[in-house]
Amino acid sequence: MENYLETVKKARIGAIIPIIKIVEGPINPTELFAKISNYGRKKNSLLFESADTATKYGEISILAASPCLRVMGYKENFEITALSSIGRQFLKFIKNDFGFCDSVKYTQEQITGKLVPKRKAVDEAQRLRLKNHSDIIRQIAFKFKPLSYSRIPYSGLFGAIGHSFIDQHEELPQKEPEMPSYELYFLDNLALISHKDNKAYIIANAMVMDSKREEAYRQCISVIKSYEKAMQSKLPKLKKPKMKKQLIETDLQKENYEIIANKIKSSIMHGKIFQAHLSRTIISSYNAEPLEIYAELKKIAPSPYMFFINSKNSALIGSSYQMFLNIRGDKEKVIEARLMSGAKPRGIINNAIDEEFDSKYEAELRLDKKLLSQHTTLIDAARNDIAMISKPGTRKLRSAFAIEKLPYCHQIASDIEGVLKNDIDVLHACLVFMNPVSLSGIPKIEALKILRENEASARGFYGGIVCCITSSGDFESAVIPSSILLANGKAHIKTGATISYDSVSKSRFDESEENARACMEALNKAGGLK
Repeated sequence: MENYLETVKKARIGAIIPIIKIVEGPINPTELFAKISNYGRKKNSLLFESADTATKYGEISILAASPCLRVMGYKENFEITALSSIGRQFLKFIKNDFGFCDSVKYTQEQITGKLVPKRKAVDEAQRLRLKNHSDIIRQIAFKFKPLSYSRIPYSGLFGAIGHSFIDQHEELPQKEPEMPSYELYFLDNLALISHKDNKAYIIANAMVMDSKREEAYRQCISVIKSYEKAMQSKLPKLKKPKMKKQLIETDLQKENYEIIANKIKSSIMHGKIFQAHLSRTIISSYNAEPLEIYAELKKIAPSPYMFFINSKNSALIGSSYQMFLNIRGDKEKVIEARLMSGAKPRGIINNAIDEEFDSKYEAELRLDKKLLSQHTTLIDAARNDIAMISKPGTRKLRSAFAIEKLPYCHQIASDIEGVLKNDIDVLHACLVFMNPVSLSGIPKIEALKILRENEASARGFYGGIVCCITSSGDFESAVIPSSILLANGKAHIKTGATISYDSVSKSRFDESEENARACMEALNKAGGLK
């Protein structure tokens, strides 16, 4: 550890140095998170877990319960809140960096302000650089410079970016948002569990903001010791809840959902769009610890991208199979985009996969002309987006029309790559790709206009992303599909189905019910409901 001290002493102001303690595994990410977060009850705590470790996308889990900053945006307003003494130092360090905003107010605990996204009639390349809330996120994510590049996500902004974040870049009909358009945490410390190496990396970052470098180092050592102590502690005790009746409602009943689906089909027949993903909300009572609900969802639908975020006013719980956008690299940043669509059931008999029955559904998916055609349009749309942010000649379709076997269904998957242009960064790329066409529509903007005018309530985080934006300028993210938002004493499950020209509206409602099944099962199996 003394080598780290010498590095910190020599570092320039504005440097960030990760101090790492390696602990041999195996270590269960959910259990360790439960220990450091008082069983998930601690506000401003998060767990990004790879519960499916069979693919290259499921190799690490990240958990933290003591971030130093929270960054939130709601429509045109933003707030950056210190959550620790390091966070207060951070605020002081960046307090003069927001002069581009329409208004800004600074206190020791918070920076608040307003930034109205700029709108001008300019070409796409210039429009991408107009001021918006990406610039606020950029000032924080990349304020500290690493001494060298690392692919390990040891620091940066982690959290969720919602559906309405696209309004920073596009003119769309306004629907009063129910949730912030983004809620991100700067993790100055975290535990990273490598499933591939069967090791845990406890990481505390020395953020050099003044001449007190040795003090910054000592703080890091103290944080690492607190993680080690937590590893040796017992799990917090759970109280068994008294049973209560489950109450379920929705913002779109079946009849109304079918009416809106038919309106969308009319728009398709008139040539306005090709397809659109119509969402609805299922609202249920719940009576279990949020982390218990997460643990049940992990059993039911394990995936490479599982998330639990206990934020200021709510808890977001979900399981995602679909990578949104990964951008990594030192001198050149390689872009990866993954597209997933179409669905055929798994061949399940007596709660187990029957190989012969399963292969029948896989063959059906490979031969379904409609689903293959829909997937082709997704590839087309993604290739256009990749072209906007990639160096000429670097865009390529790495794999196409592969079949992914998920716990409940088969899906078609394709991967597209490119190399990020030198004059833009990962946040520019994120804006171009928001929102995933699989949960919005094609053409994306026209489909979103129709959906905004017809959906019963704001989407919140549904169709947005969970992500990490590292100090090294890397970006990793996953699409937020049907998920559970615990707020105001109720569980809000967003779900939906894609409408195309020949969709049977009744079956689309049934598909939205099916897409919410894992979340509903998790609520019930966590207990406390009858």
